[in-house]
Amino acid sequence: MNTMIKTLKKLAGVVAPLALALAVVTANSTCICFSNQPTPPAALNKYKAVK
Repeated sequence: MNTMIKTLKKLAGVVAPLALALAVVTANSTCICFSNQPTPPAALNKYKAVK
């Protein structure tokens, strides 16, 4: 059980930066489904290249 917790902590250290990188990439792009493009959260506005 202890090794599982250590592994999850290591994995969380990798997944969090990847999730942030994905959020930055999607903040600067548009959805390919033009009929249903959801509005992004306001917190992503600080990551946009063109405001």
